Amino acid sequence: MRQPKRLSEEAFTRAVARLSMSERREAVVRRHLVDGVSQKTIATQRKITPSAVAQAVALVWKSHLDSQGVPDDMQRITVTLPTDKAAIALGWQDEALRRQR
Repeated sequence: MRQPKRLSEEAFTRAVARLSMSERREAVVRRHLVDGVSQKTIATQRKITPSAVAQAVALVWKSHLDSQGVPDDMQRITVTLPTDKAAIALGWQDEALRRQR
């Protein structure tokens, strides 16, 4: 059986802080990830589609996973750059990680 996705209030707050999300949508996701209410129940109570709930939950969950191991004063991003620019960006990353240690 699949393990339900759950977050502490603190982890949820950190994940949402990295996103631009309405208060209403944030409340929907909080009910599932923090309070443990099923997505189907939330969809029924809020009169929204189950897929809308699932998409919002997936967005916050991805933010949570992406933030694992990333200090609060840093942000993990994915970009596509020309090779010469990528080398520069990777150098910045290495320097920042060295300073964190």
